[in-house]
Amino acid sequence: MTRHLPVAHLSAEAVAAVADGVLTGAPLARAERHLANCLDCAQEVVAQRQASFALRSASDPLVPGSLLERLCGLPLTVPLDTFQTASALSPEGEPVMASFSSVTRAGRASSGPRRWLTR
Repeated sequence: MTRHLPVAHLSAEAVAAVADGVLTGAPLARAERHLANCLDCAQEVVAQRQASFALRSASDPLVPGSLLERLCGLPLTVPLDTFQTASALSPEGEPVMASFSSVTRAGRASSGPRRWLTR
């Protein structure tokens, strides 16, 4: 009596690597052995190759001029000393403000609230 074990299919990453031709050595040999016996995975590789080819051969998308102008106007960097505030209620029900910073004055990363202020 022959036991049929569940088939372990190729992961999405392995399918993409085979389709893109970047898988080499022993992993490629294992994938090729699997693809020779697994129609589902072989079809996935073909579909991935077709999608990759379609994307590479597609023309650049058309972007409305107004959107392009707005995108070009966005700053490329954000100052490191920018603070974000979050409000909450204390256990007594009073508003509490917390100030969080990505960098302390000494230039080190902050791990949490810098200070608590009660209104």
